[in-house]
Amino acid sequence: MEASKSISGFKDEGLHYNFTEISIESVTMIVGGQYRVKTNEMFIFTNHEGKEVFYDCEKFYIISQEDDRNRIYQIEIDDTNRSDL
Repeated sequence: MEASKSISGFKDEGLHYNFTEISIESVTMIVGGQYRVKTNEMFIFTNHEGKEVFYDCEKFYIISQEDDRNRIYQIEIDDTNRSDL
C-alpha cells in the first residue's frame, strides 16, 4: 500500500521514459497458447528532478492471445545495466 501511495505521488511530476531501442530476441511457446518473449530494451529515464539514467534491460514477457488481443501476464527483468548521464 505504501508503494502505491508513493508512486501515485509522482503522477504529475514529469517522469519520462525515452525508449531508444526495443528488440525481440526470441519467442518461445509455452503451455496453453502462452508465449515467453525475450526482449532487449534501451531507454533513458528522466526522474521528477530532471536527472537522467540510461538503462539497458533484458526482459521476459509471458503473453497470451485472448479475444484477438495480446495480454501480458508477467514481466521478468533478467539483467539490467544502468549508467547516470
